[in-house]
Amino acid sequence: MRLDQVRFGHYKNNDLEGHKTIKDWLLSKIDAAELTVPDRAQVIFITPLTATRFVLRDRNSLTNFKKKVSSCSGLGPVATRNAQKRLTI
Repeated sequence: MRLDQVRFGHYKNNDLEGHKTIKDWLLSKIDAAELTVPDRAQVIFITPLTATRFVLRDRNSLTNFKKKVSSCSGLGPVATRNAQKRLTI
């Protein structure tokens, strides 16, 4: 990992950390990134359950990324269904 990278999440993570959906998890991590990430650092988000990786070049991209995640409907229902399946095993 480079010194100017900040990573949220990790591979093989099956825990939504108290969030109902992947979308909720990702929005909370974006909020945390807005508070903690230095200006020129690369931001990496790795979502739980799906291990999808999102890489942002710098902190300025966070607001646009948050708008895209907020308007995305695909992260909600699928994440909830998959999370519920994992909990019932």
